[in-house]
Amino acid sequence: MYLSHYIDHDLYDEDLFWELKQDFAGWKRQHFDQAGILKRDFKRVLMERGIFVPLKGYSDAIGLEMAISGNEPHIWTKEEIAVALKRKLNYHPKISILENEKSPVTTLKTKASSIQYRTQEAAKSEYRTPSYFPRNFENGQQKLIPPYQSIGPQTPILNPQELIAENRTNSFWVLPPVPVKTETIDPDMIVKFVKCFDHNKRYTGEPIRAGQLNTVFPRILIGRAEWYFTNHIRPNDMFSTIYNQLKQHFDTEVNQEHYYTDWTTVTFEKLRREYQSENLHQILQRLFDKLLLYQRALGPMYAGQKPLKAALIRACRGVPELEYALFRPANDVEKLLSEL
Repeated sequence: MYLSHYIDHDLYDEDLFWELKQDFAGWKRQHFDQAGILKRDFKRVLMERGIFVPLKGYSDAIGLEMAISGNEPHIWTKEEIAVALKRKLNYHPKISILENEKSPVTTLKTKASSIQYRTQEAAKSEYRTPSYFPRNFENGQQKLIPPYQSIGPQTPILNPQELIAENRTNSFWVLPPVPVKTETIDPDMIVKFVKCFDHNKRYTGEPIRAGQLNTVFPRILIGRAEWYFTNHIRPNDMFSTIYNQLKQHFDTEVNQEHYYTDWTTVTFEKLRREYQSENLHQILQRLFDKLLLYQRALGPMYAGQKPLKAALIRACRGVPELEYALFRPANDVEKLLSEL
């Protein structure tokens, strides 16, 4: 995905602008509309990296089209910066843009970037990671690749090294579950499972094999999930079948919007007001657990360390006790969490 390329290569301001001109040449409103909820993340990343996207009076798709349609990078005004700061955007472009008119230095820098963009355009395109957005625009014909939909079976886009490091490669941990033949289970083990299972903590399930998950799984369901399982799912089905059937029923587009809203709006301060009796470390752990839950619900497009780290930093901004750790955040999420 291009966003990770921009972040990995530390692109800002006019450097990022010329990359966008190349990567999204020919894109219009209807193409950005195909990106679904990813438009919001795309707009936020561009704003945080010095690319102005109109915020008021325009839809996300129109704003993104306007952002890349110019022939030169947009020069931020004081008013535009003030509006961005009020929205608590993590605005930190490398160059200071405070005036309506271009300074000579900025003009020279922009021209240099423009020349570099035009001369290196062909070379860069050879090394680009394939995008998840539609990109075929030949002779006016568009072949649109549908945006990621979370409904139905999926293969998580995870780094194999991360999986090995977390010991999540066997059939017990993999999601979506792999088909494993069902096995019988001792009733005493089910009783013990129910007694030790805590809805506030994840049960390791160590004594239960992958083929027995279908039997204990209903014991942890509550509310609508329990009702749906009782009325629409056969208990003897493989756990992978049960999982995918539940996911297909509940992972709707509306729910995805709710997951995304929770992912982008949960903050340390909100949780501190809600749980006033808890100390800083307890609230921080609660925040991290929520982000992990939302990340998993959003699917493969948000999997991995980088989206989780960015969400954690955003949620902790403005907290005086955490400012020092956020000044130069660690690359690893677990290390960042320990520093916070």
